[in-house]
Amino acid sequence: MDIDPNEPPLFDIEERAEPDVEGDDSKGGLVLEGVDIPFELLEHGNGRLPQSSLEKIGIGGHRLYKNAATAWAHWRAAAQGAGIDLTLTDSYRTFDEQVDLKKRKPTLSATPGKSVHGWGHAVDVSIGMPPKPFGNTVLNWFKANAPGFGWHLGRPKDEPWHWVYRGGGTSGNDGKQAHGFSTDTAAADDTGELRNGSSGERVRFVQECLKITADGDFGNQTENAVKAFQKANGLTDDGRIGARTWAKLLASVAPADRPELSVGSAGDAVAWLQRRLAITADGEFGNQTAQAVKAFQKANGLTDDGEVGPKTWGALVA
Repeated sequence: MDIDPNEPPLFDIEERAEPDVEGDDSKGGLVLEGVDIPFELLEHGNGRLPQSSLEKIGIGGHRLYKNAATAWAHWRAAAQGAGIDLTLTDSYRTFDEQVDLKKRKPTLSATPGKSVHGWGHAVDVSIGMPPKPFGNTVLNWFKANAPGFGWHLGRPKDEPWHWVYRGGGTSGNDGKQAHGFSTDTAAADDTGELRNGSSGERVRFVQECLKITADGDFGNQTENAVKAFQKANGLTDDGRIGARTWAKLLASVAPADRPELSVGSAGDAVAWLQRRLAITADGEFGNQTAQAVKAFQKANGLTDDGEVGPKTWGALVA
């Protein structure tokens, strides 16, 4: 997909409307813009979340709900690999911040207490620092890739900057392992498993591991190869890549020699690392690789120094 970060922008970054959204408590919780707000947050209230529920995301003082923060790190790393410097102008908003915004922009902001930002599940995206708006090619990349991390264009659809975290992506931490791949499509639901009908970079990586045609499409050949691998490794041979099969597969193909890696390193171990992180596998550890490593480390609760030591190796093959 051709991307032009410098194309004419689709919007004025200072004139952005954020209308009120409707809630739906049919699930027993609160659903806003397709976001099912966790009960652990509902008990505190919109814009009144405790520090323990939020995580900094490495851009200024911006914070998000912890699961959304992990998914954001993966989305941002994938964007970096595509040549997009993904940044934002807004994330979690306290209730007081919502009140202040309403006073300053009465026609462009939601009623305090109704903003999805107040639940730590929304961002207003931009590119570069200082933040600037973007055009169609960047937006199209977002639309194609962000849902793989659980991030979706919010409502209304004509607000290209407003994205909400709904979970269910292949790289979030809603009970699923953070794999670090950007373009996976689940077959029928949001379990995070790969199976017949799935597609994307993680499927391609699995195919490379199994030494079969790596076309990124999970069809009958891939399913049969997965079943054979599962049977040979004492796993349930259902032909699906769940957490146990994924862990066993990674361990089976990871380099036997796992040296410490950092900018300037080169070789087969670096190439495996790059394939694992779904970035260009040229065997040269440069800045792109360092950024991808940092995103992976942050998503897995490790010190995000961009260097691959024993702990990071352990997470990569776990």
